Amino acid sequence: MLLPLQTSSEYLGYKAISDMTNDMISDYSGTLQAVMIGVKALAVVFVLLNWLKEYLDGLKSPEKHRGITPYSLVVGILFIALISNFNVVSDYIDKMLGAYEESFSVQATDNIYNFTRGWIDDMEEETIQEEETFGESVMNTASSVVGSIVSFFRNIGDIWWWIYQLLKGIAWFINALLYPVYLLERGFLLLVMKFAMPLILALGTVQAYRQLVKKWILLYCAVFVSGLFLMLATNFCDATFAIITRTFGLMDNNDSQSMLFLVVVFAKAKLYKAAVEMSYKLFNA
Repeated sequence: MLLPLQTSSEYLGYKAISDMTNDMISDYSGTLQAVMIGVKALAVVFVLLNWLKEYLDGLKSPEKHRGITPYSLVVGILFIALISNFNVVSDYIDKMLGAYEESFSVQATDNIYNFTRGWIDDMEEETIQEEETFGESVMNTASSVVGSIVSFFRNIGDIWWWIYQLLKGIAWFINALLYPVYLLERGFLLLVMKFAMPLILALGTVQAYRQLVKKWILLYCAVFVSGLFLMLATNFCDATFAIITRTFGLMDNNDSQSMLFLVVVFAKAKLYKAAVEMSYKLFNA
């Protein structure tokens, strides 16, 4: 079971799916550039029509409308400049949100589904060496394997231990489906919003659709940051399980540990949905 756990994090984890989304955006860059030609022309048409409307309104009722204002000229030119530099604007938004996400140094883990218990003890260490020598790595691996074998033979006759392992397998399978689904949904939405951005900016040249640009930015931020919240939900549940297990001495209490594990896994499933909803609410998207 350890091999699927490690493999799933490689091709269905946060980094893998995020990289895949970025690669797709790069692959579609040619199509996006073709779309940009039409969108730029559309934006110019919208700006000209908006100026024409203001000019005609000024002629019809000069006491109410002043015609084309300097503000209108600046806003129209600004939107055309934004669309013309779409890639720069898009990259800046991604870098800004990416820097915010990376500032927390949070990485998604599958610790809670690990059949070895060494990861619980690792949480007590205040510092972790960034690099290990080859000899230390071999010793740690051998120690972990020996510990797993000893634990297996010690618990082989305990029915609760077998129930605990079965729950781990079922929970891992659910998590292997649930977490990547949220990540794939997030990646797809980011991809769609990348293609929608030029059109949103073009519509923003019209006063009636100006609010749409703000909503798009807030929604994009919410979708992007939801990835961080998903990782926080995963780490929170892993840490909760480890701390309670260590604090109350449940390392060898398989029945209590099984019940705790079941509660934490259900909480994780609920927190995934809550994390996405919370990111939307924070940005009012």
